[in-house]
Amino acid sequence: MARRFHRLQSDELYHFYMGDPVIIVELDENAPGQVVKTVLGDDIFSSQNISHAVKRNTWFAVYMMKGGVCGWSLGGATMSPAWEREDDEMTPNRTELLAKFPRARELIVSLTLNSDPE
Repeated sequence: MARRFHRLQSDELYHFYMGDPVIIVELDENAPGQVVKTVLGDDIFSSQNISHAVKRNTWFAVYMMKGGVCGWSLGGATMSPAWEREDDEMTPNRTELLAKFPRARELIVSLTLNSDPE
C-alpha cells in the first residue's frame, strides 16, 4: 500500500486501527529541505502514534513500513470540510519537489509518477 505524494486544501487527520505500521512523509514548503516522517502504529512505547494531522497544502505520502508481520494495515482519515475531488492535487512536479527537497530524493522518486512536462 502506498499513497503517492499529493496535497489537500484542508487539514487531514489520519487514524491507525490495526495491522502493520504506516509512515506518513511530509515535505514542508515553509521549511524547504525539511522532511518529516511520522510512524502510525499501535506500539506507542516505541514512539508510534495512533493518529496524526497533516496540515493543508502540505505535500505528503503514506506507505507501509517494511518488515511488518501482517502484510496489511487498516486506518482511516477525517477531514473538515469534507473531501472534494477538486481539493486533491495528485500530480506534483517531480523536478520541483526534488529541487526543494533533495534529501528526500529516494522517497520522491518512489512516491511520484514521472509526469513532469517535457
